[in-house]
Order: sequence, then structure tokens, then C-alpha cells
Amino acid sequence: MNLTPEERQCGEENFHAALGNKLVRYDFLKQCIAERLATGAGLGAKYFGYGKPPSEPVRVGVIGTGDEGGVLIGAINPKYVQVVAIADIRPYNIYRAFHGDSSSANALRVRPGLITKYGWADEAEARRTVKVYADRYEELLDDENVEAVIVALPLHLHAEASIKAMRKGKHVLTEKLMGHSVHECKEMARVAAETDKLLAVGHQRHYSPRYNSAVTLVKNNLIGDVHHIRAQWHRANLPGNDSWQPPLPDEQMGKALDAARQELDQVKQEFESKRDAARAALTSGEDKKSQDLKELLDKWDGELEAHPKEIAERTAELAALEGAEDADARRKEITDRIQALEKRLRDVKREYPRRLNLDPDLIGRLQDLSRKVDVYAYQMMDADIDPKKYGYIERSLPGGYKQTALEELVRWRLWARTGGGLMAELGSHQLDAAGIFVSSLRDDGKKVQPLSVSAVGGRHLFPADRDIEDHVYCTYEYPAPGYDPETNPEKKIVVHYSSINGNGFGDYGEIVYGTEGTLMLERESSMMLFWIRGATPPTSTYVKVVEKTAKDADGNPTKTLALAEGSNHTGEARLGRDGLKGADTRGYTEEIEHFAYLIRNPDAEVKFRCDAHVALADAVIALTSNIAMAENGRINFKPEWFDIDSDETPEGVAPDVNRPAYQV
Repeated sequence: MNLTPEERQCGEENFHAALGNKLVRYDFLKQCIAERLATGAGLGAKYFGYGKPPSEPVRVGVIGTGDEGGVLIGAINPKYVQVVAIADIRPYNIYRAFHGDSSSANALRVRPGLITKYGWADEAEARRTVKVYADRYEELLDDENVEAVIVALPLHLHAEASIKAMRKGKHVLTEKLMGHSVHECKEMARVAAETDKLLAVGHQRHYSPRYNSAVTLVKNNLIGDVHHIRAQWHRANLPGNDSWQPPLPDEQMGKALDAARQELDQVKQEFESKRDAARAALTSGEDKKSQDLKELLDKWDGELEAHPKEIAERTAELAALEGAEDADARRKEITDRIQALEKRLRDVKREYPRRLNLDPDLIGRLQDLSRKVDVYAYQMMDADIDPKKYGYIERSLPGGYKQTALEELVRWRLWARTGGGLMAELGSHQLDAAGIFVSSLRDDGKKVQPLSVSAVGGRHLFPADRDIEDHVYCTYEYPAPGYDPETNPEKKIVVHYSSINGNGFGDYGEIVYGTEGTLMLERESSMMLFWIRGATPPTSTYVKVVEKTAKDADGNPTKTLALAEGSNHTGEARLGRDGLKGADTRGYTEEIEHFAYLIRNPDAEVKFRCDAHVALADAVIALTSNIAMAENGRINFKPEWFDIDSDETPEGVAPDVNRPAYQV
């Protein structure tokens, strides 16, 4: 919907005011604010019922540190999780795991890297805590220091890595989609039960305070009877400019690396020249101030040379401690010394340019170019991998396109063999969101299974350099409250989903249509509420929550909530906004926190919000949609597909937990 700034402001204020109303979430939000001010804690524990950080963070290994692995690393709360190992066969992904993704300011914000996340000085310090497994992730699974793993590999490896991890005694949080096929998802769920290990799946909207708040409004009947949900994820990707088609290491990238190195050398020379000139000018005088500064800088020079050498020596001492009688005491002594030296180096490197009054812009250019050279260099190192060793293949596609094994590894989302296309990567997010709203209408809150899907899609814009669709359009029928296939078969909620490339208008989000109002959810961050009066929704009308008397099915009077015309700038709106402060994690942080909490507290009453049953349903919906597109038709969902214990699957392959790929 194309809203004016005034209409958008009105919708957001309506949403917050409804939350802050005394009949809705007034007391809860007051508690959230009080606890946040008193403890500095995030919203997750309060919103979703799990506990505060454990006394000892869970020691986690991250398997797959590419795009999504980097997002999950960036979402970690160190009070809950300590990353002690990472595994990835691509040097560039290992680099990003430590240093973050500098491809854009937003990429670096969501993928800041382990060094920033844990406050380490550099990669050398980080590697003293984090082991790197750059060949096979199975080596990480043999690491006894790893209690649990986060799996963020290409989709076709989710089941294999998760099952092997559980059979090695590790708890698993795997990125969505749960698996590459429904039979794989059922195999994962069965092995979780067999090994008694926690298996969680990262459909993070289940842990979004904003979505949780929107669901509260739906459950309180503030938008009336829900009858339609429209969702979309539109992107401006075009041939030659596709976010799913990152550059491959080739001659062109090599030239870019050479050019970046030359520019870096020039800036280094400029920096060193200005540094030396500034030092000479500030320390050449005979006055005490000049001499004191010279003495300080000479001291810092000595530390910058000596401390790294001592850190290396002390690190070697640590490695040689195994089996020594006083190993624990010596280990603490050496570790404390290393940490003190590293802190000192950080302070000196920060203070040195400041004391010389060097141009901050020049320092920033030097840092940016250094990172740029590193990025190109590590991307070029990907060319040294033998992807065939890890199961990636080369082939000729219809249309004559030659796909290399390295391309399948780097651009795995473009191939049906390694990914699940738009429905797995994008559609599953929003069908999960739609399912959350539809399921909230049930008294038991269980995941509602859709009745049917009709789908079309195709490669309408891109050439034959992929075999997935670049446009998908799906329509789903869900049972509404009161639905009965015999007596009330028309009582349905229809969900429409589209994902296109070539035009990003509207971006991504969901609109929930009710008979009394409309909820708009944009980019998981902006939530708007509009009231309906007559045929046209007044998008600039401010509303409030009121209590009214209605009649139940038996004709008895009952109290219910409704919307009525109100005014803006209310205390309720301020409370609603304040109660959601800090809710900008999109749910990633909260899902990881709860995962860690349940590992430390296996008997906790509040279980994971997206377990194998919920995630299986999301996979069934997304993957059956792909089948409907391939058949250009309509498919009725079978209840057996959603049943972990049933061998029936939409692809017609029975689950088998004893596949050779799962053996450890």
C-alpha cells in the first residue's frame, strides 16, 4: 500500500496505542520497561518466558559462516553463548566470520563478526578462543569443547550436518528452511527424538517482539474476523545485479585486488609521511611537553614491537601446558597476562594517532582500504578450493550455460540441487508469519495446516544461469475458525504470496485483513494498525481501544474489545513505543538466547517456539509450493505430510534415518 508519511505515522501510532491500552498490554509493557531499566536486560526473556543468562554461556560451534551464518553470529548475546569453533571450507567466509561483512554499511551492521561481537583486539586474539575447521565440519563435531552447533550451511546440507551433530551428542539450531526435502525434515526430527537432543529451527519471527505484539492485537479481536493475508517479498535484482549471484574469483577480481593494493600503498605512504612529520614537529622542541611526548611515543614504539612477541611466546606456553601438574593455575596466569598485553596494544593503537593529531579521515581511508584488500584477497583464495571434494558438481544447463563446481558452491541459492529457490529462502519467512497469525485464532495455539496451494512461477527475467524461478505467485487456503469440511467448507482464510525480481516496489512484509481493521507489517520493523469504517479504511484516522458488549454463540452477553475513533499523542502510544524499545533484533537474538537457556535448563516449562513440528509444517508448505509450481497447478495438502511419524511426503520419498550420508 502506498501510504503518505502522515498515514504511516497514524498507523504506527494506532499500533502502539493499542498495545499500551490498559485493556491490552498496559501492565505487561510497564513491567518490561521497569525490568529493562533495572537490569539492562533485553526483551526476549520477558516476552517469551525463558530465563536470564546462564552462569556459564553455552559453548557453540558455528557450521557455515556465510551470509546467514554471519547474521546469526551478529545476533549472539555473549552472556548466553560463547562461540568456541567455526567451520567453513571457504577462506572468505572464515574471514567474514572474524571481521564481519564490509560489502555495505548495513551488511556490517548485521554481520559485525566475532572480533566486534566479543571485543577481541584482532583475529590472533580471537583464534585463541575460536578454533577454525577449514576442511570438513565433521572435525568440529569431534571437538569435545563444543556443546551445541548452529548450522547455517547451504540448504541441501542442513539434514546431514544436523543429524551427524545430534549423533555426536550436540544440540542443534539450524537455519531455516529446516531441510531440502520433507523426508529430510522428518529424518531430522526422528533423530532428535532418538538422541534426546534439542533441535531448533531458525524461523525467527516466532521470537520477534513486534510480531508477538501484532498477534496480541489479532487475538484480542481488534481487527475482527481475519479473512485474508497478503504477503510479498519484491526485489530489484536484474541480470548483472543479483544479490544471489556474488562475484566469483576470476581475472577481473584479480585486477580489482591489484588496483586496491596500489591505492593502499599510496595511502600508507601518505599516512606514514604525515605521521613522521607530525611526530617530528611535536617532539623536536626542548620544552618539557615535547620531551615528555617523545618519551611516551618511544615507549609505545617499544611496546608495539615487544608485546606481540611476548603474546606469541605466552601462547606457545599455553599449548605446552597439557599434562603439567599446575596446568590450571599456570593457564590462568598466562591467559591473564596475554589479555593484559592485548588490552595494552589496543589502547596504544587507539591513542597513538590521537596524540599526533592525525586526520581522522585519512585514518579511516587507510582502514577502509586495508579491509577492501583483505576482502578481495580472501575472495580470490576461494579459487584454491576443490569444490568437487565436498560434493559440488559441474554441469551444462538447458540453454547452454556451463555451471562450474565453484559456482554451485558460491551461488548455491541459484540451483534446485543445493537450494530451494524463492519459496525456501524468502517465502518460508512470510508463510511462517501468515501461519503465526492464522494459528493465533485457535484456542490451543497449535500450528494450523493449510488446505491447498495453487502456484505458478518461472524464470521470466534472468537467462539460463540458474534453474530456480525468479518470480513466484502462490495462493493458499487455510481453515478459519468454524471451518468444517462437511458443514461449513467455505469458512476459509486465503493467503496470497508473491516474490518477484526486477522491481522492488513494496519491498517485503505482510498485510492482515480483518472485518474491523487492518494490520500492516513492513520489513519486520514497522507495524501499523488501521480501522475500518464503512467500505474504505480511513488510513488517517487515529483510534483507541474500547470495551463493548457482544453476544456469544448461545446469545449470552460477553465483553469484547473493539476500535473506536480516538486522538493522537496519547500516553498509550508512548507506552507502546517504549515497551518495544530494543526490539530491533528481528528475533534472531531471542531464538539463540532461548536455545542456550534450554540447554542449561532442559526441564524448563517454556519450550522452543519453533521446534521440529512447527518447522516441518513450514517446510511442507514451502516445498509443496515448489511442486505446485513445477506442475503449474493446485495441490491439496495431506495431514500425513505434517506428521513426523508418517512416512508419507509430498515428494513421494519415505524418510530413512540410516542413509549413508548420516553415518558418523
